[in-house]
Amino acid sequence: MKAGLFKLLCASALIFAVSGSSAWAHGADDHEHAAPVTASVAIAPRASAQTEDFELVLVWQGKSVLIYLDQFADNAVVAGANLEVELTGVGAFKAVAKQIAPGEYRLELPKAA
Repeated sequence: MKAGLFKLLCASALIFAVSGSSAWAHGADDHEHAAPVTASVAIAPRASAQTEDFELVLVWQGKSVLIYLDQFADNAVVAGANLEVELTGVGAFKAVAKQIAPGEYRLELPKAA
């Protein structure tokens, strides 16, 4: 009887070991996984300039340029500034940017001839 019980325990242990191993975590699995999603953000062309007192950022938006003006030391917006832009050379023009919000100005670009 002891031999029969021993065989039964061995068989049960073998069945448990074989069936349980398929549920264990393992590497190099062949399950399909979704490809990681890559975020892509288009950024408008921009330029910046700074002095000891001011920081200016230009952002091109189609037929206009947004201009952000703030104080360099504390990043406080500069409202009510008179911003006059002059380009020389090919496509030369001169224009004044209009304030659209405190510290934000818009410069309309001339239409191409």
